[in-house]
Parts: sequence; C-alpha cells; structure tokens
Amino acid sequence: MTAIRRLPHGSVCRSASQRINETGVPGALEKGGSTMAALSSDKHSIALPPLVYVLALTQFALPFMYSGVGVTLPSLGLELGTSGVGLGLIETVYLAAGAAFLLSLGCVAQRADKRTLFSVGLLVYACATLAIGWLPSTGSIVAVRVIQGIASAFMGATVMAILFEATPAGVRGRAVGVCMGAVYCGLAAGPLVAGFITTQLGWRWVFFISSIPLFAAFLVVEWAYKGRWRFSKPELNWPSTILVILAVLLLVSGSSILGEQALGYLLLGAGLVACVAFFALEERSEEPMMRLSAVRANRDYSRGLTSQFLVYAAGFAMTFLLSIFLQLVSGYTAQEAGLLLVVSPLCMALMAPLSGYLADRYRAKSVAGFGALLVMMSLLLATQISAGTPVEYLILVLVAQGVGLGMFSAPNVSRIMHSVEGDQVSIASALSAKARSLGMLASMTVVMIQLSIHMGPGPISEPGSDFVHDMLFGYLNVVESSFAVQAGLAFIAMLVVAGTGWARRLRSAR
Repeated sequence: MTAIRRLPHGSVCRSASQRINETGVPGALEKGGSTMAALSSDKHSIALPPLVYVLALTQFALPFMYSGVGVTLPSLGLELGTSGVGLGLIETVYLAAGAAFLLSLGCVAQRADKRTLFSVGLLVYACATLAIGWLPSTGSIVAVRVIQGIASAFMGATVMAILFEATPAGVRGRAVGVCMGAVYCGLAAGPLVAGFITTQLGWRWVFFISSIPLFAAFLVVEWAYKGRWRFSKPELNWPSTILVILAVLLLVSGSSILGEQALGYLLLGAGLVACVAFFALEERSEEPMMRLSAVRANRDYSRGLTSQFLVYAAGFAMTFLLSIFLQLVSGYTAQEAGLLLVVSPLCMALMAPLSGYLADRYRAKSVAGFGALLVMMSLLLATQISAGTPVEYLILVLVAQGVGLGMFSAPNVSRIMHSVEGDQVSIASALSAKARSLGMLASMTVVMIQLSIHMGPGPISEPGSDFVHDMLFGYLNVVESSFAVQAGLAFIAMLVVAGTGWARRLRSAR
C-alpha cells in the first residue's frame, strides 16, 4: 500500500490559492507526487461577467454617434456656410475637450465611484447629442461639442478600470476584445446609418436619432449596475490641470488660423511651451497627475502608451478626410459615402475580438506591431488618392486601415493594463484613453494645419461650383500631405511597439 506523503500544514491551501490567483479558477492539488486537476485551469473556458456586455453596449452607442458626425459634416457645412477649418473644429474641439480633462478625471475616479462617474458622463453626452440637432450656427455646435468632449472624458477615465476590476486576469484580453469589437461595430454602423438619414431626412436627424441608443445605454447601466457614490476630496494638482487645458486650447486655436496670420504660429509655439511646462511641473510635484519618470521606468507601460498615441495620430483622421473628399470632390451623396466609409470600421469590428484572443494566447506586442504595419501601409496607399481614383482603390485603403487598427487596439490596451498593479488600473485606464484621445487630437491637428494653409477660411461649396475649380487642388494637397505625415507617425509607432529588439537586430546584422 502506497503511503500518503504528508504535506506541511497549509501548503495545499497555499498552492491552490496561488493557482486561483494566477488563472482565475482553482488549480490542481498534489497527492503522492502526482498532479490532479480539481477544475480545469484553462483560462479560455472562463465565462465573461455580464458587466462586460453592458459596457460593450455603451461602447457601441458612443462611436455610433461619433462616426456618424463625420458623414454629416459636408451637409452641415453647406447649410450653415461653414469653412473647411470650421468643419475641422467641430471634430477637433470635441477631442481637445476630452483630452484636456481626461487625466484629471482619472485622478478623481481613483477616489470616487467609477460607475457613477461613468453614468453621469453618459447622460450628459446623450443630452448634448440631442441638443446639437436644434442648434442654428456653427459656433453653437462647436460650444456643445466641447461639453460632449468633457462628458466623454468621464467615460474614458473609468470604462477600462471598471472592465479590469470586473474580469479575471486570464480573460481580460477577451473582455477588451469584446468592448473594442463593440466600439468598431458602432463605428461601422455610424457612417452607414448616418449617411442614409442625412440623405433622406437631413443632418439634424442624425443627432436626434443617435441620442436614442445613448439614453438607452444609460438606462441599462442604471438598471443593471447601480453605483454607490463615494467621494474622498480628490486633491487635484490645479496648476498642472490648468496647464494641460491651456496647452490644448493654444494648440487647437493656433492650428485653426495657421494659414491666415502669424498669430497661429505664435499660439502653436505657446501650446508646445505649455506642454513642456506641464511635464516639468509634474516631475517636481508631490501629487502629480502623471509622473513621467515612473511611466518611463515601466517599459511595457511607456511603449504601450506611446504606440497608442502614435497609431491613433496616424490613422484617425482618414474618415474625416475621405468623407469630405467623397462628397465634395467626387460628388457622392452622404448615403453613398457612408456605404463606402463603413468598410474600415467593419474590418475593425471583425478583427478586434480576434486580436484580443490572439493577445491572450501569444505575445500582445507582436499582434499590435502587425496592426501598426498595416496602418502604415494604408496611409502610404492613401497618399496616391486623386480626383480620378477608382472606388476599388479606396476600398483597399480602408480595408488595410480597418484591419490594422483592429489588430492593434485590443492587444495594446491589454498590454498597458497588464503592466500596472491593481491599485493603479484607474490611472492606467485614464492614461490609455488619454493617449488615444491625444493621438486623435494630433491627427486632426495635422489636418487642421493643412486645411488652414491650403484652403483658408472660405466656406465650402457643392461639387461643380467654385469649390471644385478654386479649391480642388488645395484639398488634394491637404489629403496628400496629411497622409504622408501620418504614415511617418505609423512607422515610428512600429518601432516603438517592437521596442529595442529592432535596434539589436540592426547592430547584429552589421
């Protein structure tokens, strides 16, 4: 009879608990030197919590409205007499407001109930969306878009932190993939539905109808997962907060008037100085919102955030540029343009869950790097777009961009969130969202600068009018130069994702 080996007291419990912590399910128990699985430790068999799907619903509703705006802008501009720079401002101020407040709200979320903050942001966002449909001027729309941007910061600072707190470690890549897939489904539905509504009912109805899923998402969150408000006097670093808001304001203002007067260059320079002052102040502060030296010390963290910024700076503005190109240069209706622009977010929606699954099984860095490569290829192809470009070529560009962003996003977010300790997930979530928002803002800033230089403040016109004759070549210059700059950013992103490995390989090849 085989003797049963007595283990030291508590060793089995410690072994099992360690396996539970590592995999999210009970591990194996040892007996007589052999390992028996008490329960399967396969992390891929763990079901996702219901909260993931509730968050996915909200992540669908927001980009649905946002991507729809890009298709409505030409019709909005024609009705309100808006310039190309003005159309850019409608997109840019939204991104700027979100980027300016995101980090501060991430600090607040550390000390308050994340779910309540998320719900408040969602409700304000829905109300602002409904209000835009009634507004009579470009200036008033820009003002309400600022409110929308601030509301989006409430959600951006909390959603990933809520997601990571609610899911076991072994399936977080899948959870991120589901939410990113919902984001891209919303992005895919936006141009298609908004294009149809704009053509049939007018651009204002896009905002009226888009507010419905936003209010529905708010009701679902309130009904299913009510937060319990708690708040413990967040000690915000007000000098840093004011500096980052000032920097964003100066950069956006400067880029919008760069082609008209020297003041634009002065404002851009002042914005860059404010950015440098912000980082310097954060390094010396006892209560920083973001200590840059700590981010640099964590390689996965810093590279994930940097590559997130660069990839979105490279790829975000394509929909804006192509929407105007298709409707005001090529003569497409909003419905036809939306049908074509849906290709990219549809590819993102299909690829995001797959990339999240691959990130759980393989190296997230490799999956994200391949996505950055595809984004760069799409931008290089886009630099060749002209007035006579066939639709098949445009589809190729959009497919490459969509697959690239879909392959990059979920693995990179998973890499960022896994690189920090549990008590830092709220700040990591806010920094991840801020890197994405700053990337989007940088992408639109590049476009704004080109619009200001090549087109100026004149209102846009319908195809066949003075726009085509006087501004066609100017806008094509905007498209070519913007995509060229952004392709360079995507190339740098690839190097950042790869880390130091590419440099070592170059040295060894020599």
